[in-house]
Amino acid sequence: MSREHATHLTHERDLRFRIRFSDPRTPELVSDYRTPPGEGAGPDPIDLLAASVGSCMALTLMTCTRKAHLELAGLEAQVEVETVSIGPGRSRIEALHVRLEPAADSDTLRRMDRCVEIFESFCTVAHSLRRGIDVRVEVAPRTVAEHDTRNGRQPLSQS
Repeated sequence: MSREHATHLTHERDLRFRIRFSDPRTPELVSDYRTPPGEGAGPDPIDLLAASVGSCMALTLMTCTRKAHLELAGLEAQVEVETVSIGPGRSRIEALHVRLEPAADSDTLRRMDRCVEIFESFCTVAHSLRRGIDVRVEVAPRTVAEHDTRNGRQPLSQS
């Protein structure tokens, strides 16, 4: 089993987290809930999931067209998220609707059929979501003194 990707989140304040990725060349980003209850300082977890699926689909379609020596003038993706309520204050994602819009001359668009047929099977993110992902969660509390010593920070404020 490969573990080539890792993501580290650090609480900044309120419901805002700084996200760092395993590749140091990847820019950090901030995640926060929309207002309320957050400040809307960055994409929320649902936005990040939609972006992950959309970018995976777009990247795999673009990779396929390049391998087939098909020149696209551009590619846009839109992901709409459908959520359903599963109880008071709780919801889940019911569906993701991905629309990809490759731009090219008519000859190239006609020759894209094979890529359109196969590209989805190469999108790791969507393929994983369709099959279900084993999400394992561990809560490992630390004492405040230990947190201060390890990070040189003040204790986290409660929001």
